[in-house]
Amino acid sequence: MIIDPGMPKSRRALLLGALGGIAATVAGLMKAPTTLAGTDGDLALETTNNTDVLTELVGSSAPALRVVGGGVGLQAWGDIALDAFGDIAVNAISDATSAPASIGFNRGSSVGVLGWSADGNESTPTLPPKTGVFGLAEQDADARGVLGKSGSGQGVRGEALTGIGVAGVIGPNPAPSTPAASWPGVEGYGPIGVIGFSDLLTGVIGVSDPTVPLTVSPKTGVYGIAAQDASSRGVLGETDSGVGVLGRASTGQGLRGESDSGPGVFATNNAASVGSIVAEGGPGTAVHGHGGGGNVPVSPPTTGIYGSAAGVATGVFGDATSGVGVRGWATTGDGMSAKATTGVGIRSVATSGEGVHGEATAGVGVKALATTGVALAVSGRATFSRSGLAMVSPKQSVVDVIVPGGLTGSPIVFAQLQLKRGNVHVLACRPNSPSAGKIRVTLSGVASTTAATPLAWLVLG
Repeated sequence: MIIDPGMPKSRRALLLGALGGIAATVAGLMKAPTTLAGTDGDLALETTNNTDVLTELVGSSAPALRVVGGGVGLQAWGDIALDAFGDIAVNAISDATSAPASIGFNRGSSVGVLGWSADGNESTPTLPPKTGVFGLAEQDADARGVLGKSGSGQGVRGEALTGIGVAGVIGPNPAPSTPAASWPGVEGYGPIGVIGFSDLLTGVIGVSDPTVPLTVSPKTGVYGIAAQDASSRGVLGETDSGVGVLGRASTGQGLRGESDSGPGVFATNNAASVGSIVAEGGPGTAVHGHGGGGNVPVSPPTTGIYGSAAGVATGVFGDATSGVGVRGWATTGDGMSAKATTGVGIRSVATSGEGVHGEATAGVGVKALATTGVALAVSGRATFSRSGLAMVSPKQSVVDVIVPGGLTGSPIVFAQLQLKRGNVHVLACRPNSPSAGKIRVTLSGVASTTAATPLAWLVLG
């Protein structure tokens, strides 16, 4: 319609008013109505629905609500972004190869996703800050906050670029009925309970005192730290039968214990016939102890215990307040063999008792060998079981001595009068005379006609 400018003013005003009404009507039809969801019974799509009451969808057998989107299927926003109720409260499915089925995003440094299992007696849980996924199950001792299960892969995997991949921590306020001391930080059950893998540093770190600064040990499978007191244990292995702790390495160290103030490895048991530490060397050395630092020498083959030392250090040191410091026992062969190029092959100190005790049923109880030096040096008194003091009776020129252990082979016998009796002296010492196991010592004459005369004797061999 063309309005003639020359038309009278009153007629032109009427036409303009009519056109304005028509425009308002069209604009009203094109504008989406304001819909209150749950109030008028309708849910408007492609617009915002404002409501102060609940809008509920109830499905008897099929899902109550299904949202399919090419990008994000359903986005929920709020203090609790999504609250769903049902046998399966939320079922999120994604066909994308690089997008998750469900995302829980918290911008307030709280919990992104809460998985909560209860028996109906619900209480508001305390949410830990800065937590991506929080699993809570509080029914009983069988409850599991998070369960990861895989047919052949990894049930639960934790990765961290610089922190801790998986941390198992006992809560600060455990149930009063169960002491915190009996709760494990991490419990692994199965053919392989726990596996820790690291290319460069430590596979598994166990720390019993959280106040100790966490350190790592390079190229270590399991590293245990306990620094509370003298009874602390970095790694404890217990078993009713079998192996408590097994360390195995192809070329490195199967098991290593280190300590700044206590023993690196401490073993104890209650068995009267089994050693606290039993090492089997096979073709090599079972136990090699090295002192003084430096390069550890090559261990000798088929050796039970081998001690080596660098500089003035001691290879093997035995110390006993009472009892036996070091004892070597061999059915055949050497009960104990010590060899040192320089320094001390074996040093044993006993406050009371025996510093070194070597026994052999057949063979040598203690053997000392030196290439150019002294094989055996004794500083102090020395006693021999096959020696003693005999008394020559008055008016006698011979005396017979019984030798402990008997006499075999060709023994060497020494005898000497302990008092001067004129020109009388020892003429001969005859073994196995007058019968086996005895020594007959013959003097050059009667030592004394009135008193007994002491005579010292010694058998070698």
